[in-house]
Amino acid sequence: MDNSVLTFPAPSSTGALGEGMKVRVQPGSGKLCDDTELTLTFSETPGLDTTSLRPVSIRFFVADHHSREKAAAELDKNFKRADADVSARQKKANDSRRKIQQSIKDCRQKINKLQKKLQIDSIETPEEAKAEVERLRKEFEDARDQKDRPVQVDWRFSEKCKGMPGVVGPVAELFVVRDWALQSSSSSSSSSSSMMDTSEDLLLKARTDNYKLARILSWHLHDRIEMLIVDSEENANKSYQTDKSIRVRPVPLKAEVRATVNRIAGLQIQPAGGGARGSSTGTADNGWPFPVVYAVHQLEPATTAVDQLVGLIKNEVGAQYAHKIAADTLKALAFELFHDLLVVESTDEASKLRINYRSRHLKCPTIVTMNGDRIMSNGERGGKGGSLNPQFQLKAVFGAMPQNRDGPRISLENAEQLESQVGRMRELENNKETNTLELESLNVEKAELGEKYRKEKAALEAASAST
Repeated sequence: MDNSVLTFPAPSSTGALGEGMKVRVQPGSGKLCDDTELTLTFSETPGLDTTSLRPVSIRFFVADHHSREKAAAELDKNFKRADADVSARQKKANDSRRKIQQSIKDCRQKINKLQKKLQIDSIETPEEAKAEVERLRKEFEDARDQKDRPVQVDWRFSEKCKGMPGVVGPVAELFVVRDWALQSSSSSSSSSSSMMDTSEDLLLKARTDNYKLARILSWHLHDRIEMLIVDSEENANKSYQTDKSIRVRPVPLKAEVRATVNRIAGLQIQPAGGGARGSSTGTADNGWPFPVVYAVHQLEPATTAVDQLVGLIKNEVGAQYAHKIAADTLKALAFELFHDLLVVESTDEASKLRINYRSRHLKCPTIVTMNGDRIMSNGERGGKGGSLNPQFQLKAVFGAMPQNRDGPRISLENAEQLESQVGRMRELENNKETNTLELESLNVEKAELGEKYRKEKAALEAASAST
């Protein structure tokens, strides 16, 4: 309407506004729903006497109902769109917050579990976790360098053996004992996840159990645990002539080694209920509710012993075959020392095992228990030397040091996982802080949006009421 021209009806001949009188509106028009005082001025029209006309001010109330309703609808539409956008971003931020909180909870549980395994009170920062990893890595490397060192050996051999040819070492130094803890856990774990956790916990305390098994097997061999092993019959005779006080024997003949190794691999525990043979681990597939193992399956050649024998035979058999032949030779030696000796946890289990074998007219091997008892293959038990006194000091003990390989390794792996989780926790805490700031900003934005909408809505309603 600004600067537009309005035409009024024809006036009377008394000098009022005549036909064709034009009224120009100025200023202030053009604002919708605005209460504005407008001044009318009259333009000269040819043939019209305007000498008697006076300027006059007229107050106009502009009321465009159609435009106001349209403006109100547009205001509602824009507000709803903006409000929905803010609400969607709030929902997304809240969903993200819940995920972050759950991740923090899971991460904290993992950290607590790892700290418990590592027997650490509290590690809260990545720097502390990194320092712990470095400490355990050094322990692991130190243990790796000493991985096959025996726990207890009578070192009087060292001086006497210096001049003897073809010496591999005393029996006590030739083997290490595998983890009895794994055999025990295999019959008691109800699920793969619980078995994993149980196995890790048992490995961390395996030193006691494995050393106990090493003592049992060493006690079963009696004096032969100190027996000196050499690489050939010829060198066995020379050693005997040098010092007849030392018990000595050669390694098994090469022609017999392969057949003996195959026989070891074929050893299987008779199943509890008869029928198909089970595995050698005493787990559920052979029906026994407790672990039953062959002693020979619990021994593995020590790395130092294999290397020593490799050095003695590599020129004869060739360097590329020497390591396998040396390892197989020591495995065959273990079978010749222990044959089909069985190991169980307790005397009660040994009795049940023997009764089951005999009731089915099966030959039952000699059985030893982790408690230090022995039942001979002919059923004989008790008497002097029939059980191991816990206080009895053996002449030598197998190098039962699996914890030097597994304990520090597992501790290091746990510490590395802990370092990762602590770093993850810091990242999650930062994400949570960022998320909190985002939610606060969105809340302010939503409040301001609502306040602006209410003010504009009130202005429209006031203009409507005034007309």
